[in-house]
Amino acid sequence: MLDRVFATWDGLATSFGVEKIKTIGDAYMAASGIPLHRTDHVEAAADMALAMRAELDRLVLPDGPNLQVRIGIDTGPVVAGVIG
Repeated sequence: MLDRVFATWDGLATSFGVEKIKTIGDAYMAASGIPLHRTDHVEAAADMALAMRAELDRLVLPDGPNLQVRIGIDTGPVVAGVIG
């Protein structure tokens, strides 16, 4: 089920022009405005967050598990690197 949710969110990331960073267990991390700057990065992140909630509601079957999501959005400079 989680794979199906994340695959759907990957599609949302592509459609909103948001960069998927990684999944960590049941967490999904994405960033807007990288690697290319965009002036509407906050709006893109918020629009994707709303779409993520809507897709989760659509994917959960009536007799399936009760899935809930908390989405946090932070703004500001970002520093990234590859370790390993």
